[in-house]
Amino acid sequence: MAVCPIEHELYWSEDKHTPFELRDTAQMAALSHFGNATILNANIAFGKDSYVSHFITQCAAAGKIPKAIGGSKGFQYKPVSVEDLATAVQTALAKTDQVKGKRFTVSGKHTATLNELLHLAEQYVNKE
Repeated sequence: MAVCPIEHELYWSEDKHTPFELRDTAQMAALSHFGNATILNANIAFGKDSYVSHFITQCAAAGKIPKAIGGSKGFQYKPVSVEDLATAVQTALAKTDQVKGKRFTVSGKHTATLNELLHLAEQYVNKE
């Protein structure tokens, strides 16, 4: 099983294809070659062990948000807690026969742009 973060919108590439197209092509190729594989795409995660959300918070605390991080003004995220993501992975592992050969997406209920998430991180550390 592969768990793939959706944070591809956070980086910039000169590649002629979008990161999501490359991800989808790679995932479909993997599933066609490995019938027992399961792919779980996770939306941007927050929580104690979340790298990306912690990185954004650290940048806000330092007063330096790189331009590349704030470059996405229109993409909508549905943040998911690391606890819910862990539950999804545990469920998939417990039901391997039912999920093999499929792709899933784990997202939260609320939608936000990356700029809105950055402002939340800034407020959390009392910086703007």
